[in-house]
Amino acid sequence: MENGYNSNGTLKREPHEKERKTPVSYMSGANGMGRESKKRKRGGIDRSVFQSLALVTQFGIHMIVPIFLCTFLGIWIDEKAGTSYWVIILFFMGALAGFTNIYKLAKKINGTKKDDKK
Repeated sequence: MENGYNSNGTLKREPHEKERKTPVSYMSGANGMGRESKKRKRGGIDRSVFQSLALVTQFGIHMIVPIFLCTFLGIWIDEKAGTSYWVIILFFMGALAGFTNIYKLAKKINGTKKDDKK
């Protein structure tokens, strides 16, 4: 029997999502007829998203912590010494240290070394 009916006269149907061997969301390709994505782990979670989020957080922490520490140290020194310029000097030193930290982290991630000069 043609026209979408089985040989016993019942209507043919597509398998339900739960009955499929490979869920559609895991398949690659325009028509969903491909291999599972290698980036995805169990549950369909893409690890690269979490790695990128961790990297952005790490850059922020490497920049903010030296600035805060040096600024608060400058405030404390200014209060103890009765001056008003240490906070400015130490703020910029903290910013310089933060930029240095980010530069070193970016070089480490990029995989470049100092002795790569040719």
